[in-house]
Amino acid sequence: DVSNLDDATLTLTVNLTDGAGNQGTDSTETVTKDTLTPSGYTVSFDQALVNAGNQSSTSFTFADAEAGAQYDYSIDDPANPGTAAVTGTGTIATATDQIIGIDTSGLDDTSLTLTVFLTDGAGNQGSDATDTVAKDATAPTSYSVVIDQTVINATNQSALSCTFTGAEIGAQYDYSIDDPANPGTA
Repeated sequence: DVSNLDDATLTLTVNLTDGAGNQGTDSTETVTKDTLTPSGYTVSFDQALVNAGNQSSTSFTFADAEAGAQYDYSIDDPANPGTAAVTGTGTIATATDQIIGIDTSGLDDTSLTLTVFLTDGAGNQGSDATDTVAKDATAPTSYSVVIDQTVINATNQSALSCTFTGAEIGAQYDYSIDDPANPGTA
């Protein structure tokens, strides 16, 4: 039992003595004792929102990671357990490694959860570090717009309004009003 010894290089020294009392030379062997798990590291998604433009190149960054440790990550959409998580592994080069080019397009539009743990060279596994990000990669569809006035006249021409039907709440809209008979006017 070496549990009371410090984490360091331990040296085992052995010698044999035969029945006549003759002692052999010492034989030694060293081994590294490392019982400390990687700790204090965090991860965070680099995107504020995963959308159609970045879902095939999602990335995350470590803070305070142990250089030389192996990382294992999983990105999942917990709202749909039937969807397979996106997983990966690699080796930490620096405390602030960025893991890039992760394709999350196969995950549902919902909140994505990143779970990462580090394993050091001695096989000690650290605790899970997590982060979440919203994913919305589906463009708005099935909406329509109607001009509220049936005719634009001198009374209402400065107060044109319209109504959306089936629009996604919170979506931004862009519009233009054109006069095909007189191009270039707005």
